[in-house]
Amino acid sequence: MPIIEPSAVRALLDACPIEAFAEGELILRQGTVSERMLFLKEGAVDIVRDEVTLARVTEPGAVLGDMGVILGRPHSADVRAAAPSRCHVIDNAARLLQVEPALALFVMTVLASRLDAVNGLLIEARARLGDAGPQRGFLAETLESLGRAMRGGGIPM
Repeated sequence: MPIIEPSAVRALLDACPIEAFAEGELILRQGTVSERMLFLKEGAVDIVRDEVTLARVTEPGAVLGDMGVILGRPHSADVRAAAPSRCHVIDNAARLLQVEPALALFVMTVLASRLDAVNGLLIEARARLGDAGPQRGFLAETLESLGRAMRGGGIPM
């Protein structure tokens, strides 16, 4: 059972403005700082980094812009409406995360779910590496890089 249920943040999101996006409209731009976090209410968005589509997101409640807000960095990818879409929009999201623990816990749960999925894929890829043939070198290096990335991010003590 997750640390917080999505229903715990529903009232908070219902109080946030909703913005509509037409198909093809850019919602967040890679390399920019917006301090915005969005929660998909309906529709579909594509996550695109350096012209490569990483994912199509359709799940209501999906969080967009969270990494840039939490890390205090520019957005790492474009978010583009793949269909007419509506999102709850939170401007100055870092501040709201500081004062609304339910929202912070919900975003933390979403991020942990993403990390868990990537961990599973990393384990599966390493298990299949033995069948990689001549591509083994490239795949092994890529998996090692992914493993190093997964180890980082601690707080200096």
